[in-house]
Amino acid sequence: MCKINHLNELSEVITTHDINREDICIVGSGVLAALQLRPNVDLDIMILHKKRDLINKTEKNFSISSNIECVSKDWMRMTNKKISDDEIIQNPAYHFYMEGYKFCNLRLLKIRKKFSNREKDKKDIKIINDRS
Repeated sequence: MCKINHLNELSEVITTHDINREDICIVGSGVLAALQLRPNVDLDIMILHKKRDLINKTEKNFSISSNIECVSKDWMRMTNKKISDDEIIQNPAYHFYMEGYKFCNLRLLKIRKKFSNREKDKKDIKIINDRS
């Protein structure tokens, strides 16, 4: 059984930056941990654009704390889906809740991992496919 690592740190980060839980969505390995597929090493999040821009105006990914990273703006933009971060965060069709946080659905994560196609993404796709 996988537990989701760094949720306490995430809680501290959003409190420090005055971000509501409803304004973020966890992506990446945090989703895999939530679904008990593999442990997460860090937590990648997306933040509603209006809140993100108050923290950092870059379009690129950036670290918010030791184990929390904000992914590049519009994380799905390069894939064939082109769904904005705001849409993923605000539309329940694109996320699920666990432990009071939104997590990107597995279908979107798999699309993004296929696009990125790094070695670790290929391993994660195999884990996802083996689950199906």
